[in-house]
Order: sequence, then structure tokens, then C-alpha cells
Amino acid sequence: MLTSLTWTEIFQLSMLFSAVPLQYYLASQQGFKFDQQNLHSVAGSFKTWFNSKFEDIFREDEVLYRNSKGNKFDYNDEGESPAKEVLEYRSKKFSDTFGTSTIPRNIRPKSLVLRVGQVVQHKKWKYRGVVTGWDLNAKAPELWFRQRERLDSNWQDQPHFVILVDTRDRPTPQLVYVPQEDVDVVVNVKVYHPLIDIYFENYDGAQYIPRPWLRELYPLD
Repeated sequence: MLTSLTWTEIFQLSMLFSAVPLQYYLASQQGFKFDQQNLHSVAGSFKTWFNSKFEDIFREDEVLYRNSKGNKFDYNDEGESPAKEVLEYRSKKFSDTFGTSTIPRNIRPKSLVLRVGQVVQHKKWKYRGVVTGWDLNAKAPELWFRQRERLDSNWQDQPHFVILVDTRDRPTPQLVYVPQEDVDVVVNVKVYHPLIDIYFENYDGAQYIPRPWLRELYPLD
């Protein structure tokens, strides 16, 4: 249960896991469990890092939640989308890394096998999640690449996907950034995550239907 967490903590942890693959480190530690106690321990350990890097983003995300009730994050009468505005702000903060670019993906090569809204499962870690975005190749800071050294040399050049992880598999709300070869498509699976309504209108039984602002970013999906 995450009832004692504030939205700020949830977003802090979400952005942490999207920017630094800490979950891979934690999962490698013998006996580590993603329970409430460890969750707060992680949050406390990285408090200084959070404050220095993402303080403005947290405030914007909380504003998004407060102002979005009733409009489901879609466009208002003035043609504005609070979700899109937040993503544009975040894109600048992250320099378009980790799938945050707001430039529409108007090219879709055959090598790209997944689409926004599809539910996937990680081949090794077995967690499920839904695709919310992608890059044709990995776009991340150099530190991230060094932390993810792999035996195969071409993993950086393949499509990478932003995924909301199902909280039934990992109770800490997470966003992850993974190469295409690491996940498989699964069907008849709904994903539970506190951010899912920002990105999707509903689940049609096979996949999630993107909201208008997300369809603009991925028109060919």
C-alpha cells in the first residue's frame, strides 16, 4: 500500500527511476524488497539529489494533478493541454533524453515493433507495463550508458521505450527506459499505475488508447 506517500514522493520516485536505472542495482542486492520501508529509505537517501535536479518538475507535476480534475488531461476550451505543457517543460529539463522529446515521431521504420499503448513484459525481470513513448535509439546522459554496460555492443542503437511499470509487479511507481529486445508484447493485461490517466483514455481489451496530446506526438502508432 502506498497510502502514506504524497504525490511529490510518487513523482520523485518515478522520475528517479526513469533517469537512473536504480532498480537494476536494487534488484541485484540479495534480499532487497520493494516494500514501504525500503521505499522511504530510498527516497530519503536521494533527497538532496531530488531537490537539486527536479524541484521545479515536481511542482509542475503537482499543479498538473490539482488542475486536471474533470478534464482528464485533455485539451481545454482554449486548445491547451496541461499534460502537454508539463511534458514540454520536462523535455527542456532533460534535454530530450529518456523519450521526453516533444517533437512528433513522424517516422516509423520497420525495425520499430512496439507501439504506444501496448502492454509489454520484461523478459528478465518479468514486470509488466505499458509503452508511453519511444526513441529510435537510446537518448540518455553518458552516466546512464556507463551504468548499463552490456555484452552486446548494438543495444544503444536499437529503439528504446518509456514504460509505466505495473505497481502489482513493483509497488514503487516507476517509469523505466528499456531497449526493444528486452520486452515482449502481452495481451489481455491491464496495467495499474498512478500516472496512467495522464497518458491514456481507456483500455480496449487489447491495448491502451492514447489521449489526443499523446497521439500528436506519436501519430503513426
